[in-house]
Amino acid sequence: MTANKMKAFTGTALSIIGGDTNQQDRDGGSWRGWYGTMRSTAADGHGYSDAAYDDCEEPGQPGTIFDCTLSKHWTHSGGDHRFDYLFARRPAGPANMGYEHTVTFNEADAADDYYTGTDNADLHYSSHRAIRARIYY
Repeated sequence: MTANKMKAFTGTALSIIGGDTNQQDRDGGSWRGWYGTMRSTAADGHGYSDAAYDDCEEPGQPGTIFDCTLSKHWTHSGGDHRFDYLFARRPAGPANMGYEHTVTFNEADAADDYYTGTDNADLHYSSHRAIRARIYY
């Protein structure tokens, strides 16, 4: 729905959609319809890049793109779901991304300790991991 609304905007150099969707990108061994539509550059698609998918297209990544997006970029505790996404597109199509990374819980804890002087376990706010990327447009 958000992607449909974003199609109505014109004159923007870059559109970004990100966050917790509570929707998995896969169903068994294939991509779910909504995910395929987000990434598709066909007339009925939205043409967005996905940071995790972009990272998994790069040489040296583990397994297939399908396997890599979950094994390396799972975002919900337990390691078997991906609910959190970072999508981007330019008017001409998918945006180029780099420096893609899914922040581990240990990295988040270390940042808490670095910036506040303590890693207060009582303050764990989420069972989700964040994803980041540099988006070029």
